[in-house]
Amino acid sequence: QINLHAALEQFTIQNFVDTCFDSTVQPASLCSTFTRTPQGFLNTGLAEYYNAGYLNYRGETYKADYILPLERIFDGRSWGTLKFSIDATHNRQLAESVTGFDYTAYQGTTSEPSWVSRLDVRYAIQHLRLLYSIYHFPTALEGPGANITNTPIPYNVKSNSVPSISAEYDFHQLTLRTGIQDIGDTLP
Repeated sequence: QINLHAALEQFTIQNFVDTCFDSTVQPASLCSTFTRTPQGFLNTGLAEYYNAGYLNYRGETYKADYILPLERIFDGRSWGTLKFSIDATHNRQLAESVTGFDYTAYQGTTSEPSWVSRLDVRYAIQHLRLLYSIYHFPTALEGPGANITNTPIPYNVKSNSVPSISAEYDFHQLTLRTGIQDIGDTLP
């Protein structure tokens, strides 16, 4: 659990505009950071670090590893080792307030999914290393407060998994590494 007060955050022009117009009391310190043209378009704006009201995070990370020397299964010869790793992160809460009276919840969105899990399977023998990795992301909202009335379809991004593979060979003074991320190259 992390609770930060007077948190320092990077603010873009859009963050200042959103906070200005989404607050019931429009703080002059935020609304004066940008100007508009007579047509209503943004003309100038400020992007800087800003002292936010607070930032609260609650979550856990879980990890399990298992190493299997293959000579346990295949007697008489060194076949290398397999290593299995599972990581899971649970984001229960990520809430931010800029002014102290506004509230934005990011948990359950694509930027902070409720759960993120990863499985790694590594094989190593002498100078060769192979890795298969897969990330799994749950169904999540496109952004905070996203719904059918304020976000283009799809506002709810389907769960998806992103597999990748890589290989590495060590020539003592030179190491070659290659890999493919997102093997299936499919959209969620």
